[in-house]
Amino acid sequence: MALFGKSLDALHREAATIQMAIEERAKELSMDQSDMDATISGLMPLSTKLTKIKRTIRDRTPRRKLMADVEDFKQQLKALPPQDSRDLAEMPFEEVGPELQLRSQRMTLQNEISLIDFHLKHTNNDPFNLKRRLWIYAAAAGAYVLWRVLFV
Repeated sequence: MALFGKSLDALHREAATIQMAIEERAKELSMDQSDMDATISGLMPLSTKLTKIKRTIRDRTPRRKLMADVEDFKQQLKALPPQDSRDLAEMPFEEVGPELQLRSQRMTLQNEISLIDFHLKHTNNDPFNLKRRLWIYAAAAGAYVLWRVLFV
Protein backbone atom coordinates (compact mmCIF):
# COMPACT_ATOMS: atom_id res chain seq x y z
CA MET A 1 0.00 0.00 0.00
CA ALA A 2 1.29 3.43 -0.87
CA LEU A 3 1.62 6.23 1.62
CA PHE A 4 -0.12 8.78 -0.61
CA GLY A 5 -3.01 7.35 -2.63
CA LYS A 6 -2.82 4.26 -4.77
CA SER A 7 0.32 2.22 -5.31
CA LEU A 8 2.05 2.09 -8.68
CA ASP A 9 0.83 -1.48 -9.22
CA ALA A 10 -2.76 -0.42 -8.59
CA LEU A 11 -2.36 2.49 -10.99
CA HIS A 12 -0.92 0.18 -13.66
CA ARG A 13 -3.84 -2.23 -13.21
CA GLU A 14 -6.33 0.65 -13.43
CA ALA A 15 -4.66 1.99 -16.57
CA ALA A 16 -4.81 -1.47 -18.19
CA THR A 17 -8.48 -1.80 -17.26
CA ILE A 18 -9.32 1.59 -18.73
CA GLN A 19 -7.33 0.80 -21.88
CA MET A 20 -9.38 -2.38 -22.35
CA ALA A 21 -12.59 -0.42 -21.75
CA ILE A 22 -11.53 2.11 -24.39
CA GLU A 23 -10.86 -0.66 -26.90
CA GLU A 24 -14.22 -2.32 -26.19
CA ARG A 25 -16.06 0.99 -26.43
CA ALA A 26 -14.29 1.80 -29.70
CA LYS A 27 -15.36 -1.58 -31.14
CA GLU A 28 -18.95 -0.94 -30.07
CA LEU A 29 -18.96 2.52 -31.60
CA SER A 30 -17.35 1.32 -34.81
CA MET A 31 -19.96 -1.46 -35.14
CA ASP A 32 -22.71 1.12 -34.76
CA GLN A 33 -21.05 2.94 -37.63
CA SER A 34 -21.70 6.24 -35.97
CA ASP A 35 -19.99 9.36 -37.21
CA MET A 36 -16.51 10.32 -36.06
CA ASP A 37 -17.72 13.06 -33.70
CA ALA A 38 -19.90 10.59 -31.80
CA THR A 39 -17.01 8.14 -31.58
CA ILE A 40 -14.65 10.79 -30.24
CA SER A 41 -17.15 12.13 -27.73
CA GLY A 42 -17.88 8.58 -26.58
CA LEU A 43 -14.21 7.82 -25.96
CA MET A 44 -13.12 11.20 -24.57
CA PRO A 45 -14.01 10.67 -20.86
CA LEU A 46 -12.17 7.35 -20.72
CA SER A 47 -9.14 8.63 -22.58
CA THR A 48 -8.95 11.70 -20.34
CA LYS A 49 -9.00 9.49 -17.27
CA LEU A 50 -6.34 7.22 -18.80
CA THR A 51 -4.13 10.24 -19.52
CA LYS A 52 -4.40 11.42 -15.91
CA ILE A 53 -3.51 7.98 -14.60
CA LYS A 54 -0.51 7.69 -16.92
CA ARG A 55 0.67 11.12 -15.79
CA THR A 56 0.36 10.02 -12.15
CA ILE A 57 2.33 6.88 -12.94
CA ARG A 58 5.09 8.95 -14.58
CA ASP A 59 5.16 11.33 -11.60
CA ARG A 60 5.54 8.49 -9.10
CA THR A 61 7.97 6.33 -11.07
CA PRO A 62 11.61 6.80 -10.05
CA ARG A 63 13.74 8.78 -12.48
CA ARG A 64 16.14 5.89 -13.14
CA LYS A 65 13.30 3.60 -14.13
CA LEU A 66 11.94 6.21 -16.53
CA MET A 67 15.36 6.61 -18.11
CA ALA A 68 15.62 2.82 -18.45
CA ASP A 69 12.16 2.77 -20.04
CA VAL A 70 13.23 5.39 -22.58
CA GLU A 71 16.28 3.31 -23.51
CA ASP A 72 14.07 0.22 -23.81
CA PHE A 73 11.65 2.08 -26.08
CA LYS A 74 14.54 3.30 -28.22
CA GLN A 75 15.82 -0.26 -28.58
CA GLN A 76 12.33 -1.42 -29.58
CA LEU A 77 12.18 1.40 -32.12
CA LYS A 78 15.54 0.35 -33.61
CA ALA A 79 14.34 -3.27 -33.78
CA LEU A 80 11.41 -2.34 -36.01
CA PRO A 81 11.98 -2.70 -39.74
CA PRO A 82 12.73 0.55 -41.55
CA GLN A 83 9.75 2.64 -42.53
CA ASP A 84 8.68 2.42 -46.14
CA SER A 85 8.99 5.87 -47.66
CA ARG A 86 6.28 5.24 -50.24
CA ASP A 87 2.87 6.76 -49.82
CA LEU A 88 0.19 4.29 -48.70
CA ALA A 89 -1.82 5.04 -51.84
CA GLU A 90 1.09 3.81 -53.98
CA MET A 91 1.43 0.50 -52.13
CA PRO A 92 -0.21 -2.76 -53.18
CA PHE A 93 -3.31 -3.49 -51.12
CA GLU A 94 -1.83 -6.50 -49.32
CA GLU A 95 1.11 -4.43 -48.01
CA VAL A 96 -1.01 -1.62 -46.56
CA GLY A 97 -2.19 -3.49 -43.43
CA PRO A 98 1.25 -4.54 -42.17
CA GLU A 99 2.68 -1.13 -43.03
CA LEU A 100 -0.06 0.60 -41.04
CA GLN A 101 0.67 -1.64 -38.05
CA LEU A 102 4.38 -0.82 -38.25
CA ARG A 103 3.66 2.90 -38.51
CA SER A 104 1.27 2.68 -35.56
CA GLN A 105 3.89 0.87 -33.44
CA ARG A 106 6.54 3.40 -34.45
CA MET A 107 4.28 6.35 -33.59
CA THR A 108 3.32 4.81 -30.23
CA LEU A 109 6.97 4.27 -29.27
CA GLN A 110 7.97 7.76 -30.42
CA ASN A 111 5.07 9.24 -28.46
CA GLU A 112 6.07 7.40 -25.26
CA ILE A 113 9.69 8.48 -25.69
CA SER A 114 8.73 12.11 -26.19
CA LEU A 115 6.33 12.12 -23.21
CA ILE A 116 8.91 10.63 -20.86
CA ASP A 117 11.67 12.91 -22.20
CA PHE A 118 9.45 15.94 -21.67
CA HIS A 119 8.63 14.74 -18.15
CA LEU A 120 12.31 14.17 -17.33
CA LYS A 121 13.39 17.55 -18.70
CA HIS A 122 10.74 19.60 -16.95
CA THR A 123 10.35 17.98 -13.53
CA ASN A 124 13.76 19.14 -12.32
CA ASN A 125 12.84 22.74 -13.05
CA ASP A 126 10.15 22.66 -10.36
CA PRO A 127 11.56 24.98 -7.67
CA PHE A 128 9.36 23.57 -4.93
CA ASN A 129 9.79 19.84 -5.07
CA LEU A 130 9.30 17.86 -1.87
CA LYS A 131 12.89 17.99 -0.63
CA ARG A 132 13.16 21.76 -1.05
CA ARG A 133 9.82 22.28 0.66
CA LEU A 134 11.00 20.23 3.62
CA TRP A 135 14.15 22.35 3.87
CA ILE A 136 12.07 25.54 3.78
CA TYR A 137 9.73 24.21 6.49
CA ALA A 138 12.71 23.17 8.64
CA ALA A 139 14.33 26.59 8.25
CA ALA A 140 11.07 28.35 9.11
CA ALA A 141 10.54 26.14 12.17
CA GLY A 142 14.15 26.76 13.25
CA ALA A 143 13.76 30.51 12.84
CA TYR A 144 10.55 30.45 14.87
CA VAL A 145 12.12 28.43 17.68
CA LEU A 146 15.22 30.68 17.70
CA TRP A 147 13.01 33.79 17.84
CA ARG A 148 11.01 32.32 20.75
CA VAL A 149 14.21 31.44 22.65
CA LEU A 150 15.93 34.78 22.10
CA PHE A 151 13.09 37.26 22.38
CA VAL A 152 10.49 35.72 24.69
